[in-house]
Amino acid sequence: MKVVTWSLMCRFAALLIVCSACGEPRVDVAEEKAAVRAVWDEVNAALLAKDWDRYAQLFVHGPDFQMVQPGHRDWIAGWDDFKTTYEPLVTGEGQWDLQTNRFDVRISPLGDAAWAMLEFVYSVEGGTEIVNWELVVFMKVEGLWRVASAIAAQLPD
Repeated sequence: MKVVTWSLMCRFAALLIVCSACGEPRVDVAEEKAAVRAVWDEVNAALLAKDWDRYAQLFVHGPDFQMVQPGHRDWIAGWDDFKTTYEPLVTGEGQWDLQTNRFDVRISPLGDAAWAMLEFVYSVEGGTEIVNWELVVFMKVEGLWRVASAIAAQLPD
């Protein structure tokens, strides 16, 4: 009897997880998509302003943060590694020219995670234009969207 009860409870729990993940959204999807896009725009604005403090506030901090950039052969694991790599890039002498051409956002039904596929074009000093296709994962932290992870695929010339 205990095994049957435990088995039924596990199946019920699994059903709840599946239903909550696949069911109708419990949030205003348009509003959440706009909020996620606003965070991405703020990330870009902080980068252009060379404002590391503002930039850093828009990311999830901790050991689970990851960013992969094959074009630079970087696999950044954890907030400390990200800060070491990106703070000099954000605050450095070079100028950035940023453009997000595509930004396709999906929101989880529970409204606590989102992911965006985007085409991100930037120019670095000297005019070299770099095109990335990226997958950026956002999480809600204390009610605010934050960048939690990213994978970039730099397109060949």
